[in-house]
Amino acid sequence: MKIIPNISNFKYKKTFLYLKHKKKIQNLKFGNFGLKVIKSFILKDIYLKLLIKYLTRKLKKLGKFFFRVFPNFTITKKSLGTRMGGGSGKINNWGVFLQEGKIFLEILSPNHKLIVKILNYCLKKLPNGLKIINNYFK
Repeated sequence: MKIIPNISNFKYKKTFLYLKHKKKIQNLKFGNFGLKVIKSFILKDIYLKLLIKYLTRKLKKLGKFFFRVFPNFTITKKSLGTRMGGGSGKINNWGVFLQEGKIFLEILSPNHKLIVKILNYCLKKLPNGLKIINNYFK
C-alpha cells in the first residue's frame, strides 16, 4: 500500500514554507472523535500506514475513520559511504508537516468506549504532541 502522491511538481522539497502560514484552529467535520496536534512535528508515511492497518483491523464495520492530511513532501537521505556535496540524496520517505492546532484524524462511530480505547493506543504509538478531542465535551 503506497501513501505517496501520484504526480508531484517538484522532485525534492525546497524549503519549509509551512512555517510561514498562520495557525488555524480547526473543528471536527466528519467524526465525533479525533486527534489534534498540540506541538508541531513531521509525521512520516510509515506512521500513516500503521494507523490505517490498525484502524481497519479494530473498527471493521463499527465505524469509519478519516485522515485530513496527506504526505506532500519528500524526506531525502544520502547513501552510506558517499562524500560531502553533490546535492541532496535519493528520496527516503514521504512526510507531512503537522502544525499546532490541526486535526489530522477523525473517527465516526456510535461506540464511544471503543473509540477512546483505540485513540489511546494510537497516542502511545505516535510521536508526542497529540491529544484526543470530541464533539460532546469541550
